[in-house]
Amino acid sequence: MNRVYNIYNCRNSRYSFLKAGKLLKMFRSLLFLSLISLLVIPGITAVRADDAIDFPHQFEQLAAKCDELKLSQQATITRQWIVAQRRDQRVVYPFQTKDFFKPSINDSQLKQFWWASFMKLRRARADHLFLQAKALAQSDPSRSYRLLHEVLHEDHRHIAARKILNYSDSTVFLLQPKTSRPKKRHAYTDWEVNDYYRVSTTHFDIYTDSKPADGVEIARQVEKLYSVWQQLFVEFWCDTTVLAERFDGSNKPLLHANGTRSFYFLHGQRIKHFFNGGQGRQSIALDFMPLNKSTLFCLSVTPRKHQLGYTK
Repeated sequence: MNRVYNIYNCRNSRYSFLKAGKLLKMFRSLLFLSLISLLVIPGITAVRADDAIDFPHQFEQLAAKCDELKLSQQATITRQWIVAQRRDQRVVYPFQTKDFFKPSINDSQLKQFWWASFMKLRRARADHLFLQAKALAQSDPSRSYRLLHEVLHEDHRHIAARKILNYSDSTVFLLQPKTSRPKKRHAYTDWEVNDYYRVSTTHFDIYTDSKPADGVEIARQVEKLYSVWQQLFVEFWCDTTVLAERFDGSNKPLLHANGTRSFYFLHGQRIKHFFNGGQGRQSIALDFMPLNKSTLFCLSVTPRKHQLGYTK
């Protein structure tokens, strides 16, 4: 009888233990779901460019939820994401294809859910900005062009904005610096074969007798600078009548027929050699800007691709 009672007791204890374990798991799941629900945001849909949507308030709500969940870094990122417009400054957004704040695969699920909510807000804002850019394409093409870049700042995969700005996957790939060893002597700098490198992007050729990494870093910086320049001086290079047409599906190029070429030299003597030797006769020198004690930057205008020279 005692044996039967003991067996019953063991089975009953085991059942109670299993039941308690299941209840604990259910409690944890419910707690986790409740935490996730704090990061869920309602759907946001804009039909017209003038639809009133308070995006700063939406981002602030998400930041407040991050505060509740002790996600301080994510709260700061969310709260500071939208840059307030001021009359004494103009904000521009160079095109980039990387989200620097995206959580890694090993980060917590809470951070992953924050990112999903954060991107949901950003994509909604991107769609709204796109409608605004389309409405301004004819009356204010410069602002429309800048708004399209802000669209890509929110969502760099926004298909319509990328199509208008000609940022297809293939053109974006060409923006990446590519290093090579030219097989002939450089005509402008007298660098011998195998004594220098060429780093190429869509808009620039950088020639350097320094390390290839130096040329790659310059290429990335000048491409970013080029994007800023394009946004600040739209009317100087863009066929603004074509911009509105591209919203309607046109494939006409935005760029005017003429372009610019620029040269970057570390030593002023090489610039003198460049112009005195006749290589710069087809160019118009616009500026010489000292970058440090031994560095000069020269910008000139021709209808060709930009070329930069960099030397140690």
